[in-house]
Amino acid sequence: MTPEQHLETFYRKHRERAVEYFYDSLCEAKLKSYVEAPREPTLAAVGIAFDNLINGLVNRTPEAYVESQTAAFKKRIAAGVSPKDILGGLKSAETSLMWLIEQASVERPEFGPQLRRVGQQYLLMTHMTAMAIRSYQP
Repeated sequence: MTPEQHLETFYRKHRERAVEYFYDSLCEAKLKSYVEAPREPTLAAVGIAFDNLINGLVNRTPEAYVESQTAAFKKRIAAGVSPKDILGGLKSAETSLMWLIEQASVERPEFGPQLRRVGQQYLLMTHMTAMAIRSYQP
């Protein structure tokens, strides 16, 4: 099993807790599109977003991941979502992924260094996505 496979397996096993962590992080950031929305449908959408994040990390190249995320976020901005909320969501995703990586590393300490590198790669990808969002003019 590779470190990435372990992360994905760990996530699937602890999905409910991970999604709650991500949702709470979004709410703590006071992001309008999350705080003002009904909890259950929003929690379901956050779960899908986290599923996509994990899938993207494990199965896509960094370039393809950044391209797909940027395209999706541009559509959301064009539909009226505040770029500030998108950027805040990216920050919450970073925090949530780092939490998940730490939890997965406790279960399989031998994967800790590689999983932290996956986390660093994700941070780089979110910064690239954030730059594209900041420069986007619908």
